[in-house]
Amino acid sequence: TGPSDGSNATTVTPGPGNRLRLELPAGPRDAALPADFQPLAFSATGGAAGEVVFVGYGIRAAELGYDDYAGLDVKGKVALALRFSPAGDDPASAFQPFMALRRKATEAREQGAVALLLATGPVGAADAAPVKISFDASFGDSGLPVLGVSTELAAALFAGQGFTLAELQQRINDRREPASRPLGVRAELTADVVQRRAETANVLAMLPGADPGRAGEVVVVGAHYDHL
Repeated sequence: TGPSDGSNATTVTPGPGNRLRLELPAGPRDAALPADFQPLAFSATGGAAGEVVFVGYGIRAAELGYDDYAGLDVKGKVALALRFSPAGDDPASAFQPFMALRRKATEAREQGAVALLLATGPVGAADAAPVKISFDASFGDSGLPVLGVSTELAAALFAGQGFTLAELQQRINDRREPASRPLGVRAELTADVVQRRAETANVLAMLPGADPGRAGEVVVVGAHYDHL
């Protein structure tokens, strides 16, 4: 339920405290906002630090025989997950129920990660910019800091690994098998999101039907602003 004053969250904007620092083999890199990263609307506000672990698409789907977290320890670490699924962004795919970003954030938190980085994979990517903040009208955050990062920044985390992010993503897609692994780099970050609130009103309207035989029947269609 919403707050007692009748107000609802209407937008979410990045606050002044967002930061992301990566300790890469070539040296530290301070990511730039918003070109390299930005917090997502359902991110918790707060800081985190830890080793970065690549968790593929961040999906656990026992019914599909697929688990990006199988045999992987992400407790106290920063998870890096790709958007969509091994089937791309196909809405008809069996992976469709698992592609929501908020669900991936919840999964990372339940697995013990202290933060989540989300990126669009380089294979088939139409837009390498960070995932947009995209307010979803939910009052609750996901319980951990969540940053959308650019494809370029995500790929930089794989430098010196002997394989690239694109190669691993293509392997996952082709084999429908996870390729999760620690990356041996460290991230320190702070997510800062600010909810803007405004008073909202209820609206009731009635559209009479044209059939006199059904004049006494009513179909009710309901929705409300803070539906999540």
